Amino acid sequence: MPKNIDHIRASKALLGWATPSLHSLIDASSQIKGLGHGFTGHNMDLVRAAESFLGEKGKLEATLHILQDIGIVEESDWKPLWERVKRRNRRTKSI
Repeated sequence: MPKNIDHIRASKALLGWATPSLHSLIDASSQIKGLGHGFTGHNMDLVRAAESFLGEKGKLEATLHILQDIGIVEESDWKPLWERVKRRNRRTKSI
């Protein structure tokens, strides 16, 4: 499973934004004892709730989180873009 920071970085790289509290909420739902990661909170109910509270951006970000957790979106899909985002941000800050 990707770490929370990896979900945030992937969101920034692939979507252009990140809502860290959304990723924390999604992963917190899997902390229930006896239930495995993805059993609770990693489903369409969560995607609909994210859309309800955060609009289309929340829906997309929750969907991306789930796709990462089930292995459809891998680190190699977003990491090169993340490196580019980091470099661009460094250049912007130095101006």
